[in-house]
Amino acid sequence: MNIFKALSQGYGSITETNFTSFLSYLLSSDNECSNYLLIIILQFIEKNKNISIFRDILKIKGNSIRELSDLFNNKYKYTVEPERNFGNQRLDIFIRISKKDIEEDLLFLIMEAKIEKSAIKEGQINLQVNKFLEEYTNQSKYIPILISPDDESFLRCYNNLTNELCWIKWSNNDNSVVSFLRELLELERVAMIEPFDVSLTYLIKSFIDYLEKSFSKSNSLNYSVAGIPEKERVLVEIDNKNYTIRRFKNEMIRIYDEEENEINTEIKNELRRINSKYNLGVVFEGKTTHALGRIIISKLKVLQNTGI
Repeated sequence: MNIFKALSQGYGSITETNFTSFLSYLLSSDNECSNYLLIIILQFIEKNKNISIFRDILKIKGNSIRELSDLFNNKYKYTVEPERNFGNQRLDIFIRISKKDIEEDLLFLIMEAKIEKSAIKEGQINLQVNKFLEEYTNQSKYIPILISPDDESFLRCYNNLTNELCWIKWSNNDNSVVSFLRELLELERVAMIEPFDVSLTYLIKSFIDYLEKSFSKSNSLNYSVAGIPEKERVLVEIDNKNYTIRRFKNEMIRIYDEEENEINTEIKNELRRINSKYNLGVVFEGKTTHALGRIIISKLKVLQNTGI
């Protein structure tokens, strides 16, 4: 059983906060992962941004990930803070690396995670970085990181910072959260790092499976109901614009515009407008959004098939 899929069934859903909370847990040193996932991500950043974090910033060199981990732990400490606020800006994950012997910060990772196109905010990272710099006026090196589906529209969150930005996909890429977690499990399997508890291994595999099913370009799932297959859909026109009503296997109803963005208005209100426009005659009293969506989709299909 996949615990992430189980939690998203029925009226449940896996949110952006759930994704970042579990990733924060894996990045922290509070479990058997130690600092290994952090090191894997730092190694990716080195290649992606052509900088030398271990040699020039941390000044450590190891022949294996276990050696790098030991050297890191001997000299440095780090904190992983989910939902970190800087003024009126909230970072999904904030990582601070500093020296152990003296209070000197060396590196900050500013992570913003997205799972839905509707959550894209133009230039959001600019505001986050500016608020961060207000608090850390004598800041050391910082790296903004976007974690999102493999879709360039998410890069709009980072106006004029694309040269600084490190982009990590959830899945569908060699440089993704999925690929990092698979590397972590492989290191554990061949005893290059300490063994994991069986329950942690299970959770990581479940998370990988959920991410793959949610964000792989090879399937047609929508980000907002990640991992849940679509059951049926119907096209409608609202205010002279085309939209798609979708019903998923967990009975959730969602409405999307032509660019696959989920509308931000309340679903039941939109269904009420559609019901009125197309004279469907659906009675809303006493019915859930799930039931209303199912009935309205069915009636719209009848209309479209009959050409009325």
